[in-house]
Amino acid sequence: MKVTIDRLGHLGDGIAQGPLGAIFVPGMLPGEEVEGELQGDQLADFRIVTPSVNRVKPPCSHAKTCGGCMMQHASEAFVADWKLGIVKGALAGQGLEAEFRPIITSPPKSRRRATIAARRTKTGALMGFHARASDMVVEVPNCQLLHPDLIATFPGLQALVKLGGSRTAEVSLTVTRSLSGADVMVVGGKPLDGQLQLELARVTETYGFARLTWNGDTVALRTAPMQRFGRALVSPPPGAFLQATVEGEQA
Repeated sequence: MKVTIDRLGHLGDGIAQGPLGAIFVPGMLPGEEVEGELQGDQLADFRIVTPSVNRVKPPCSHAKTCGGCMMQHASEAFVADWKLGIVKGALAGQGLEAEFRPIITSPPKSRRRATIAARRTKTGALMGFHARASDMVVEVPNCQLLHPDLIATFPGLQALVKLGGSRTAEVSLTVTRSLSGADVMVVGGKPLDGQLQLELARVTETYGFARLTWNGDTVALRTAPMQRFGRALVSPPPGAFLQATVEGEQA
């Protein structure tokens, strides 16, 4: 079956109009002609017949397998217009109008906060982001989204998972870049006992984490993880909201 993508959904799926209603095709752009096998309301085993002029080569080597980013196959100008259209549409639906400033895009490798999925394995730890619409964990050592300081925490995070992770359940690690080192919050790890707490504290010291929180308990605090807001220095509590990038905070 051959269809032409009319628009994008809020999650970035291409949407075409079929004989029985909407057909969804992931990773597409408006105007693209796509051919594939219709399965319910999804197009499977598809290929692009006519690509959009807004299609670009994804800058990240993990783009095909990782579900962390939706729109790396689209130009920055297209993504900015698409995001603006989502907000305008939401306001218009409520009968509201507003004047919009130009969208400011955060640069690559600038994200200072991320939640990483991980599992302990026979040989170590598997850690990264989920694949699209899946619980499969994809390793992302060359992620173009994360600040290099976050990538540098990966060996330490893997050490934590080896100590306190499970081979049957997933561990969630939220890591935030601070002025004094990485602030790490782990959820889903083994229950704490004296020996595990001692070993986790050693990992914190070895890898220079500022703070380690384990299932809601502060296990180690080498130094307060500080953030600068204007002229003020603040140490937010574990898991507190923080704009993903400095550029986003300043916009």
